[in-house]
Amino acid sequence: MKLSTQQIATIDETLVLNGLIYDDIKLEVTDHIASEIETKMKENKLSFEDALYKVLLNWKEQMKPSYSFWLGSKNVAPRIVIDKLILNSKQQQLKGVLIAFFIAVLLTIFSRNIDNEIVFTNMRMVLKTIFSLELLLLLVGKYLIWKSITTTSFGFFYKKLGFSIMLFLFYLAIGIMPMRFVNPDLVLNLVFNFFPSLYLVLPIYYLQLAYKHFQFEKKFKLY
Repeated sequence: MKLSTQQIATIDETLVLNGLIYDDIKLEVTDHIASEIETKMKENKLSFEDALYKVLLNWKEQMKPSYSFWLGSKNVAPRIVIDKLILNSKQQQLKGVLIAFFIAVLLTIFSRNIDNEIVFTNMRMVLKTIFSLELLLLLVGKYLIWKSITTTSFGFFYKKLGFSIMLFLFYLAIGIMPMRFVNPDLVLNLVFNFFPSLYLVLPIYYLQLAYKHFQFEKKFKLY
C-alpha cells in the first residue's frame, strides 16, 4: 500500500516538529518511516494514523534532542542527526589530514632531492595561485549557501567554515606566511610542508560540501 502525498507530507511535518530540519537527512528518514508505515498498514490492517504512531514509537530514541561538543553545544538536534553529522565530519576530516600528510611526505622527499631555488620559486607561485583560487571559491560558496533556501547537513558544515581558515589561505596566497620546502631537520621539514598541504586539502573538503549541498538542492526541487 503506497502512502498518499498528504500522508508523506504529514510524516515530513512530524519530523520537522521533532527538530529534523536538514532536508537531506529528513528525506532519508521519511523514506524509512514511510516504508515501515506501509508494512504495518498492510500486515496489521492499521489506519495511517495508528501505524504512524507505532512507527514513531520505534524511532523515539533516535528522535530525542541531543548535542555534541564536536559540533558545538548550541547545535541541538535529534540524536539520529547528531550521530550522522559527527560520523561524516570525523570521517572527512580524518581523510583530509591523511591526504595532507601524504602530500607533505611527497613534497619533503621531492624538496630534499632537488637543490634548485628556481624550482622552489615556481612551486610557490603555483601554490599561491591555487590558494587564491580556493579562497575565492570558498567566499563565493559561502555567499551562495547563505542565499540558499534549502537546509542540508552539507550546508551546515560549510557554514562552520571558520574565518581563520580563510585568513590563513589569504596569508599563504600573498606570501605573508612563507613556504619553506627545505629544512636541515627532517621532522621540521615535514612539519613545514604539512601546513601548506593541509590548507591545500581543507578548502577542497569544504568545496565538496558546497557541491553536495547544491546537488541535493537541485534534486530536491524535483520532488
